[in-house]
Formats: sequence, structure tokens, C-alpha cells
Amino acid sequence: RKLRTVWCLFDRCTTIMDHKQKLARVCRICGVQFKPQKHRNPAPVYTFEDSIAYLYGYDVQHDTEDIHPPSLCWKCHCALKRVQEKIRKDLVQQLSKLQMDPEAILPQCVLLNGWNEQHTSTIRFALNISSKKISGMKDEPSDLQTQVEESFGAVVTSMRKAMFVVSLKDGKLMSQAHSLLAWHTSHQFCSQCGGNTVKNLAGSKRRCTACKAEHYPHMYPVGIVLVTHEDRCLLARQKQFPPGMYTALAGFCDIGECVEETVRREVAEEVGLEVDTVSYMASQHWPFPASSMMFGCFATVKSTDLDVDKAELEDAQWFSLPQIQVALMAGPLGFNRSKVTSEPIPLWVPPKEAIAHHLIRNWAERMQS
Repeated sequence: RKLRTVWCLFDRCTTIMDHKQKLARVCRICGVQFKPQKHRNPAPVYTFEDSIAYLYGYDVQHDTEDIHPPSLCWKCHCALKRVQEKIRKDLVQQLSKLQMDPEAILPQCVLLNGWNEQHTSTIRFALNISSKKISGMKDEPSDLQTQVEESFGAVVTSMRKAMFVVSLKDGKLMSQAHSLLAWHTSHQFCSQCGGNTVKNLAGSKRRCTACKAEHYPHMYPVGIVLVTHEDRCLLARQKQFPPGMYTALAGFCDIGECVEETVRREVAEEVGLEVDTVSYMASQHWPFPASSMMFGCFATVKSTDLDVDKAELEDAQWFSLPQIQVALMAGPLGFNRSKVTSEPIPLWVPPKEAIAHHLIRNWAERMQS
């Protein structure tokens, strides 16, 4: 009886302790367990977009099913509020220097996630300063674009040209911004009911105003492959490429395909070769022609007889290791050349910001060693 009584008391105490632990919450910043106080009602950070709403002083409107318990202790909440007020003040000042209305500009921005070199979170935003763009239509300069160009003494250029001159870190940031803004422009209507969609404050999703369906940005999987045979690699070019530029073969993955199957199919379709082996190297996000996830691969073939699909490619050639080494050192030779020039342009490859460049360089270094 005594043992049974002690066991019942122990089991009851354990149950009470477990219940108290469930009521306690862990602060997302300092990691300390805390019990939310009824008399203290801080504005909690519920989700990613809510933190940005709280940052700019907007009232967060939640649906009943979206409410989550507070995740910050009172001490961290007060400290975060002071930091957020300072950041908001700095951003408003910067926009005011550009003669922009913060109240009108900030709701149009999208939040970019990412980390800087010091691994500390940095708030970055992107804004489309050109006129509203639909895929396939040309941009027309807007008043905001002209205003920004005059403020910075700069000229807006295309993303494709910019990727040749910016750093790798800036290229990743621009790639994300371009893809996210383009997705918002091309998804103004709901795919389920046809109703209008509105973006949330952070720009991480869109919600239909009619059926309340939520839509999230997506990426298209693409297989990009450097085909090799002994001491040579296969590069190709399309008509819209700058003069002299050749790159690796690439194509979108079909429904139901894995990357290896995509590589074999694309090589057979574009150059008429049968792939022997496929190996994976790395992946990269690429904003063209839409937001794509590039899966970089190597492929070997037994035959070198090409049957180029002229509807897809303008040309495809086998290049030796010395030719590739010269092209890697030369840089973008034909970047500023006219496409109709009769002057011969030596071979050059995509810039370091493209995964095709790393595929080619990796193969050249392995062959040299």
C-alpha cells in the first residue's frame, strides 16, 4: 500500500510538472523558458511576414487558424522593439533622401531572405521601379525609375547584362529579387477561381480575395549538363547569345522525370548523342527565363557524331582542353560586340555567377591534374 501510494503521488507530481512545462514557452532569441503573463501583452512575432509588419508598425490581422502562441519573452520583446524602431527610422530616412514616400513604397516591396558574410541577419527589400511588367512584354521607363536614376546618377540595365559585372554575392541577391518580383507580376489572379490575388506584407505568398486560396512562389527544375568525351567537352550556343559565347546544354525537367533522365533526353534531343554515364556536381538558382533551379551534371558519351537540332541551337562544337583554358582566362570577349559583326570572336564562356562556368572550370581543372 505504501509503495502504491508513493507511486501514485510521484505519478501525480510528474503529471503536474509536465503540464507546467507545456505551459512554459521558449524565447526564440535568448532561449530562456518563460510563462506568458496576462497583464503583459507584447506584440509577438508569429511568422516571417508578421515580423516585418511589426517592424513597420502595421496591425497584424490573423485568421483564427493562423494564431500561434507568443514566442518572445518580455525582455527580448522590449529590446527587439527598440531595434525595430531604429531600423524603421533609418529606412524611412533613406527613402526620403530618394524623394520617395515610405508609406507608398514599403507596401510594394518584397522581403529578401538571406545572410551576410558575418552570418548576422540583414533586412533587405526589393522593389520593381519599372512599369508593371507581364512576361513577354517590354519594360517602359516609369517616373520612379527615372527618379532613381537621377538620384544615383546611374542607368538601369537588364538583369542578364548585370549578371556579367556584379559580384557573386550581389548576383544571388539580384537573382532572388528579380524572380520574386516577376512571380508577383505574373500571378495577379487566382489559378483556382480566377479572382484577384493580393500579396502579404513580406511578399512571400499571395492570397485570393475570393476563395482565400494561398499561392506560393515556385521554381522550375532544370538539368544543365557538360557533355565530355575523353579530352574534349561539348558546348553549344543559341541565336540570342552574345557573339562567341558557348555554354553547356540545358533543359527543363518534364513531369515524372528525375534529373538523370532529363539529362539523357536533352542531350539526345539537342545534339543526337546517347549518354553513357551521368554524375551530379552542384545546383544553383537562376532567374532566367523564369525562376529556375539548375542541377549541374557531367555526362560522358561514347560517340562524337553530332546531329544538332537547329530549332533549339544555333551551333554546337567539341572543344579541346587548351581551347577551354584560354576561354576561361579570356572573360566575356563578345559581351559588348554587335551580333551582326563580321569580326571573328574567340570562344568565351558564361561568367562566374553561372553554374555553367563552374561545370566547365571543374572539368578543365580535373583534366589538367
